[in-house]
Amino acid sequence: MIKKINIKHGIIGELVILIILASFLIYQNVKENSIDAFLPTAEKDYIKWVDFDVSHTAMDKAYNYDVESQSEEVKLNWIELLAFLGARYGGDFSKYKEKHMADLVERLRSKKETMESITKDMKYYSYYLEAYTTILGGFVGEYEIQVPSETNPEEKVWVKKYGLKAFLPIAKNFPYSDYDDFGASRSYGYKRVHLGHDMMGQVGTPIVAVESGYVEAMGWNQYGGWRIGIRSFDKKRYYYYAHLRKNFPYNKSLEEGSIVKAGDVIGYLGRTGYSATENTNNIDTSHLHFGLQLIFDESQKEGVNEIWIDCYDLIRFLYRNRSETTKDMETKEWHRVYDIKDPVVDVYMEENSRNISKDFPMKPQIDVPVDMKIVKNEQESVDQGHSPWMLDPAYVAQVFVSQIISPEGIKGEYPIPYEDVEILYNSDENTIAKINGSTTPVRRVYMKRLIRQDKTGIWTVVGYDPVEQK
Repeated sequence: MIKKINIKHGIIGELVILIILASFLIYQNVKENSIDAFLPTAEKDYIKWVDFDVSHTAMDKAYNYDVESQSEEVKLNWIELLAFLGARYGGDFSKYKEKHMADLVERLRSKKETMESITKDMKYYSYYLEAYTTILGGFVGEYEIQVPSETNPEEKVWVKKYGLKAFLPIAKNFPYSDYDDFGASRSYGYKRVHLGHDMMGQVGTPIVAVESGYVEAMGWNQYGGWRIGIRSFDKKRYYYYAHLRKNFPYNKSLEEGSIVKAGDVIGYLGRTGYSATENTNNIDTSHLHFGLQLIFDESQKEGVNEIWIDCYDLIRFLYRNRSETTKDMETKEWHRVYDIKDPVVDVYMEENSRNISKDFPMKPQIDVPVDMKIVKNEQESVDQGHSPWMLDPAYVAQVFVSQIISPEGIKGEYPIPYEDVEILYNSDENTIAKINGSTTPVRRVYMKRLIRQDKTGIWTVVGYDPVEQK
C-alpha cells in the first residue's frame, strides 16, 4: 500500500515538474515572439512598439561613462551601453546591476573588442539600439551655453560643452512632486489608461522645452486643456505639455512652426482641461501632464498605433539639468537666464532652407515696421545703379545691426564685421542671417524681397531676434 502511494506521489511530482517546464518554455517562446512582433519586417520596415523600462540609475551611470570617455582614447556611447543591457535583460531593467555595465566598459576599454564584435550574436541588440536612440538621441552632445563670468558674476560668457543638453520640463527653483502614474486609469470622456507623467506644482510655474524642436501643435484640447506639442528636428520624438494655465498658457512669442531651444520657456503650469468649453479649469490638482511619443513611421503619429512611453525614470534622470528663469515684470513673461546655442537648430534651418518659398520657418521675436513707399524708392535707386549693397543680404544684415549698435551714425569700420554674418538660408523671397561674435546685440536678422523676388530685388529687414539680455 505504501509502495503504491509512493509511486503515485512520484508520478504527480513528475507531472508538476513537466507542467512547470512546459510553462517556462511557452513563456520564453511567447516573450520572444512578442518582441519579434514589434521588430521591423520586410513589409513595414519600422519598429511597432517600445516598452521603455530603463532605470534612472542605469541612465546616470551610462551617461557618466560617456562624458568621462570624451577625454580618453576609447569613446563610449551611453545609448549603446544601455542597448547592450536592454538586449541582455530582454528590456527588463529590474535585473540591472552596475557590475554588468562596468564589465562591458572594461571590455571596450581593453581595445580587444568593439561594441560590434560584442553584440554580433545578440539577436535583439539592433532593436534596443534603435528604440533607445529614438528616445535619447537628442539628449547628449556638443553645445554652447552661457555661464556666469569667473571675474564678474554679473556678466555672462559663452562656454563650449559636451554633455546633457536636454532639460527637466519644470524650471529651476520651482517645486514639484510626482510619482510613476503611467498606465493609471482615467475615466473622463471614456475609460482609458494614462499615457503621460503628471508633475504637480504651483499655477504659473514656468514650463520649459525638454529638447530643441519646433512647435507642431498648440491650442485647446478637451482632455489636455491648453496644450503645446513640440516635435524634435529628426521627427522621432513628440513632446506633449498639457493642462497649461488659464488665460495665459503660453509664451506669447510662440505659434505653430516656431522653433524653440532646449530650456526655453514655452508655457505655464495650470489646471485647464476636461471640458469641451475652451479656457476652463476642470482639473482638481494643478499639474503639468508631460508626455513623450515615439514616431518610427508617420503612420504612428495619430491613431491606434501611437507609442507613448513611461517617462518617470527619464524625468528623474533630467533632474540634473534645470533651466533657470527670470520674470519680466512689464510683460509678466518668464525667460531663461542662460541662453544656449544648440547646433541642431542651425542645422535644421539650413537643411530646410531648400523647402521654404514663402514663409520663415520661425517667427521673428521682434518685428521691424516697413514703409513700402521707402522700400520702393530704395528699389528704384538700386535699379539706377546706386547702393548695390542692398542686393546682398549679408551686407544688409551687417548694416542693420551696426546701426543698432551705433544709432548716431557709423564712422569708420562697421562695428559688426562682414565675416561675422552667416546666411542660414536664402530663398528667392526670404533670408535669415545669423550674426556671430560676442559683441552683437542681435542673433538673427530676417529679410524679405518685397518688390521683386529675383536677383534684382533688394533685401529689406522685417524682423530680428535679440541676444538674450544679461
